[in-house]
Amino acid sequence: MGKINKEWHLANKMSKKASFEQRVEWHKGHLKNCSCRTDLPPEIEKAIAIEGDNTDYWMLLARVRAREEGDARALDYYARAAALGEGIPSYHFSYAICLWRLCGAGRDPLGAAAALSQLRRAIRCNPHDPDYRLLMGDWFEKTGQGGASLIEYQRALALIETAQLTPHKIRRLSPESLERLRAMTGEKIRDLERDVRGKKDRQ
Repeated sequence: MGKINKEWHLANKMSKKASFEQRVEWHKGHLKNCSCRTDLPPEIEKAIAIEGDNTDYWMLLARVRAREEGDARALDYYARAAALGEGIPSYHFSYAICLWRLCGAGRDPLGAAAALSQLRRAIRCNPHDPDYRLLMGDWFEKTGQGGASLIEYQRALALIETAQLTPHKIRRLSPESLERLRAMTGEKIRDLERDVRGKKDRQ
C-alpha cells in the first residue's frame, strides 16, 4: 500500500448512494491523486469491459500496473492509451516516459529512439510547451546527440521567452519561475555551444 493523500480523501468523499457512473468517476480521481490503493477497483474493470475504447481507463490501468508491477508490465497499456488518444499530448508523453525508463535512460538505442518518437508526437500535439522541448534536449544530450540537443534547448528558450510576453499561455508557471527557467536554459545553451565548438575544433 502506498501513501494516502488525506487531503484528497477529505475533499472527495463518496456517497453510499453513488451511482455506478459516479463510483467510476470517483475511482478515476482517486487513482490519479492517491496511491493508497494499488489494485484496480472492480468499477474500473467493469467500465473497461463496457467501454474498451475509453483512453482514460487505459491510462489508469497503465498507472496501476506501473505502480504494482513496474514499467515493463505497464508498457502495453500506455501504448494502448497513446493509440486511442492519438493527438492528445499527455498520452504520448506518458508513453514516452515509460519507454525512456525501460531503455535505461537512453542506454538502449532502440528503446531511446522509440521514446523520442513518442515525445515528438507530444510536441506535435502541443508545440507551445517548453517542458517538452527541454526534455527532448535532455534526452538528445544523454544519447550523445549534442547538436540536436542544442537545437531543442534553443527552441525551448524561444518558447519560454514568448511565454514571458504572453504568460496566459502557460498558467502553471509564475513570472518568477519563467525567469528562472529562462536563465537555466540560457546557461545550458551556452554550455552546449562550447561543447559543439570544441568537437568541431578537434575534428
